[in-house]
Amino acid sequence: MPAVPVFISYAAEDGAFCAELAGALHAAGADVWHGDQRSDFGRLMVAIELEVRNRPFFIVIISPAALR
Repeated sequence: MPAVPVFISYAAEDGAFCAELAGALHAAGADVWHGDQRSDFGRLMVAIELEVRNRPFFIVIISPAALR
């Protein structure tokens, strides 16, 4: 069975929670992208656009930090 391609959107302040969630999903067999790469803003935006276009499943982490 192929891995389910998942995109996780989160606020930077929620990075630790997101990494834990991504790890659990990966352990369950999902192919998770959550933007943990350390690149400049321009490259990150290009990467995000590519991943959004190619991943049909999205998880949006809504937290107080995300709402600010």
